[in-house]
Amino acid sequence: ASKKAGMTEEQRLARQIHNNASGNFMDWFNENQEKDQAGELKKIDCPDGADKKLCETVFKIMRKHKVRRIVDISCYKNLEWMPTILRKLGEEMWGLMYYCSTLEASEEAELKKAYKKDDKVEVVSFEWWKEELPENVDLVLAWDTLRHSAYGRIWNFFQNVKRSEAKFVLFDNFPSVSNEPSPSREHVNVKRHPFKFPAANEVFQKIGQEAGEDALPRQLVLYSEDAIPNPRRA
Repeated sequence: ASKKAGMTEEQRLARQIHNNASGNFMDWFNENQEKDQAGELKKIDCPDGADKKLCETVFKIMRKHKVRRIVDISCYKNLEWMPTILRKLGEEMWGLMYYCSTLEASEEAELKKAYKKDDKVEVVSFEWWKEELPENVDLVLAWDTLRHSAYGRIWNFFQNVKRSEAKFVLFDNFPSVSNEPSPSREHVNVKRHPFKFPAANEVFQKIGQEAGEDALPRQLVLYSEDAIPNPRRA
């Protein structure tokens, strides 16, 4: 059985008050003030590999929008580079919280092991297309996840984001495809039927795109919660 994701707001505030009382905030502030003055907080050294550009772009988006509370339903897929972002954002954003979600027991064990020393991370298990999201979320990340999901589940996910009043949702989109009804499809385009989303708040081209001339164009798109349409209007 899955559990409700995340702590309550009261629990989160209690933990932050405890950290402040123990002097952690001032230690953190003093440690990172010089880095801020030197401009080091703007730079990130993402791991080399196919996802390097993705890592750099996600970091820039999170930093630009001052993201502190993140729900990542694609957490396991991002394990190679997300710790780098969290370390870097943690130098600038006090109170950073990352909810790392998976539905697979084997992945959950590996994620808990990888993040066990990071108190900014909570590994959770919940059905992201219907269960309530944690409170006061700034960003929901869904990389390489929606493209493999049924249309009904995708719609439910976006409506769940709206109900939770998360500020933004960030996901990959394939702008050249006409959505296939086949359950074996591997791509989705939210600008086409049955979704017909408006223009995204921000679009980043050729992110995570496969190599080769025949590779489909792939975007990373950012939508604010109020820009997500309702199914009946699509």
